[in-house]
Amino acid sequence: MSATSGALLAELLAELLAELLGGTLAERLGGTLPATPAEWADRHAALPGSPADRALRGGLGADRPAWAFASGYHAALERLLPTEGRRCALCVTEAGGNHPRAVQARVEGGRLVGEKRFVFLGPLAERLFVLARSGEEVDGRPALRVYPVDARAPGVEIQPGGPAPVVPEVPHGRLVLDTPAPPPLPGDGWDRYARPFRTVEDIHVSLGLLGFGLRLARGQPPEVAESLLPPVLALRALAELDPSAPATHRALAPALRLAWERLEALPWERLGPAAAGWSRDRAILQVGAAARDRRLARARAALSPAAALSPAAAPPGDPGAPAASAPPARPGRPG
Repeated sequence: MSATSGALLAELLAELLAELLGGTLAERLGGTLPATPAEWADRHAALPGSPADRALRGGLGADRPAWAFASGYHAALERLLPTEGRRCALCVTEAGGNHPRAVQARVEGGRLVGEKRFVFLGPLAERLFVLARSGEEVDGRPALRVYPVDARAPGVEIQPGGPAPVVPEVPHGRLVLDTPAPPPLPGDGWDRYARPFRTVEDIHVSLGLLGFGLRLARGQPPEVAESLLPPVLALRALAELDPSAPATHRALAPALRLAWERLEALPWERLGPAAAGWSRDRAILQVGAAARDRRLARARAALSPAAALSPAAAPPGDPGAPAASAPPARPGRPG
């Protein structure tokens, strides 16, 4: 990061901190808090700033973890994909899971066909980013690309799913496709989009939840809000970095731990109805713990002294996948 860009980031962070602590965003937006997914979507669309700032501001304007999560999740899509101001969803998970070998959706005869499961925000989406086999091969393996699909196009059906065990207010659905294939996004669908989305999602969802915590901290002793500022600043800075870089992953792991520890340490017993929502939804922090552990192990191996002298093989295991692309029905251990 250059000195100029560093100074600009510092200025933006100073303005954002004043907004988070001073309540200016709530005064600017006004109106009632969102009560339905459609109201959340309209509110999120009005948020200013970068995707990371929108995640924070979405949490600050939420009265429950679900809307904070939704803003963080959609902000992650905005950071990585050409959302162009539309409501979007990323479609990765299939019947066999959310790893590359599980992808059976494909382009065949000029048509994109297949099914996707647990598509977060799918019922609200205007554009769907679908990971599918392109019909080509790379090094003897099926090539994966991401196809931007109009959610209202003929042959595109989103079947709404039932409430999830956590953040049940956030809609999800099953996607069924048999539609003309649009041109894919540039680059490999897994390495450029699906895989780094795990990192981008972790950052932005955590920022959304921290914004929610800052909202609840109003009216509490000042040290309650102040306890959330270090992880806010760390994650806001990490949001600017390459989500595929090992150094980003090394720095992200302790930043996430700090964020979640500070959220858990809030005086929930004094925070009224929000405590019940947090008790139910806090498991969202645990989803994807195994993938995060593998990501950190790979980053440590890549940045080890031995790796600096010779190429190092990645540790065995699945390369990881988007956290919210799979249902959080059985959360893993805390991250």
